[in-house]
Amino acid sequence: MGLNGNEGWNQSQWIQVGTSTKPPAPVGKEIHYVIEADIEIVNNSVSPLIEAKDKQNYLLWQFNNNRASKRWVFKPHRVTNGPNYTTLREIDVNDWVRTDTAVQHMKVEVTGSEITTYLNDHEIVAIPVSEVGGVGANGEIGLLGFRSHEIDQEKGFMDNITITDYSSDPNGVIVKNYTFEDGENPFDLGTVENGRLNTSFISGETIALEKRLRII
Repeated sequence: MGLNGNEGWNQSQWIQVGTSTKPPAPVGKEIHYVIEADIEIVNNSVSPLIEAKDKQNYLLWQFNNNRASKRWVFKPHRVTNGPNYTTLREIDVNDWVRTDTAVQHMKVEVTGSEITTYLNDHEIVAIPVSEVGGVGANGEIGLLGFRSHEIDQEKGFMDNITITDYSSDPNGVIVKNYTFEDGENPFDLGTVENGRLNTSFISGETIALEKRLRII
């Protein structure tokens, strides 16, 4: 479902990703933006990627319920130089999972000092930028994506993905808005089904990133 209505797309422009997807950030640029998305776990986990430089360097903000107890756990990782995964936290968030719907709302606030994550408006944790090993929070808004794996048969959906930039406007400026209503997939893997992004694994490890950026 769109967050801005049809007029939110007016005067939009597509920019094709090449070797660089955005201009270099000015020195000393303030970092403050918020990522939001609706997520649904179908099997085991949904793992949004944030602050991605490429498919070898990104932050993996995983929510899973693949334990015997089926309790939801937030398990963020940093990934550097390919297969080097470092788990940053492992936090039980089951008390904040909505039971009236399978769809949950995640929010991630990124500043120059910390990355704070929320589930259904409940703050989970604020992770200092010093712990992410230089991945992200560097003056630019990194690419979005998702990761899933065949081993755990990871399947899920994402929808209503937005990024709101507060660095220059305290009221916020929406710079990315993916609602999937037109059936178009802005990511290089995954499929759009009934107006949502299917994040299910394809074969082995599936890592998807944005193909291009939508400038609102």
